[in-house]
Amino acid sequence: MEFIGTMLHRIMKPVFRLPGRSSIDATASWMGSGTVGVVITTEQYERGFYTDREAATVATNFSINSIAFSFVVISVIGLTDMFIPFYLTVCIASVIAAIICTRIRPIRKRIRIMSLLENRLTKIARQVSQNSDGQLIKLLKRLLALKISRKSALAGSRL
Repeated sequence: MEFIGTMLHRIMKPVFRLPGRSSIDATASWMGSGTVGVVITTEQYERGFYTDREAATVATNFSINSIAFSFVVISVIGLTDMFIPFYLTVCIASVIAAIICTRIRPIRKRIRIMSLLENRLTKIARQVSQNSDGQLIKLLKRLLALKISRKSALAGSRL
């Protein structure tokens, strides 16, 4: 994953605002099953290779157009002789949607809120480790208030 991710970083970062290793997820989703792509994305997110925004972008934009599912859809319609133009249209539409979705507000704003709150929590944790016990209670109250505001910020960003 590191080799291919490094090679495709120059394409994935400016176009989709994603790390190069997300190209593996996109390929697994397109050539295999959408669930395989989601499983790979979830695993990479849990290991810390993806941020919230990156994982959401990969899972929602690249896992919807697997070749097997597209073939099932075109077979049900009865147009199997038009599979290649149909699948190319689905792929082009997915790429355009991925380019646009990484730049619209809900996904773009979510990562800003999360990074701001994480930075504030990190500062408070440093203060707790440096201060005496008397100020510890005051700092813990601030930390609790931030956690509550983080939950409300997350609830607001999901709307």
